Amino acid sequence: MNRLDKLKIAGAATSLMLLGTTYIHFRRRQQDKRATKFLQALEVAIMPGTEGLKGIDALDIHYAPRVINRASGKVITMPEALAKEQAAKIYSAWGWFNDDEGAIYSVFREAKDKVQISQIAKAYQVYPNSLMDDLYGRLNRSQLKKLRGIIMPKDAYRTI
Repeated sequence: MNRLDKLKIAGAATSLMLLGTTYIHFRRRQQDKRATKFLQALEVAIMPGTEGLKGIDALDIHYAPRVINRASGKVITMPEALAKEQAAKIYSAWGWFNDDEGAIYSVFREAKDKVQISQIAKAYQVYPNSLMDDLYGRLNRSQLKKLRGIIMPKDAYRTI
């Protein structure tokens, strides 16, 4: 076996290992997402009064367009650049060991209404997980309850 054949074999083996690890990583991410959805549904079933963030339409990326289409007046929206900036603030608040919950809460406090929160959730789509998945995956129950307390009193939308 000459040197070229050995390089071909090494290249093929490396490619197979790369494909295998990519496949395993992809499967684990899918399993994590399914597990998160299952645990959220389980939490709602066990404690219906404390449904966490699931009952909040504002975290739905389709909420803002629905409201804009149904509202009688012109709905005040957040500029797209600002929504991206706010999404980046949330994403940068996630740490390896300690998350900056204060920064996350401040983004939601700064939002004027639920339409703006939906716009932030839409802008957050550039990151690996959805905003809802990251919030559920990184915040504990008391932090989720606090976040719900920040979001729920906000108006659905504002018009001009």
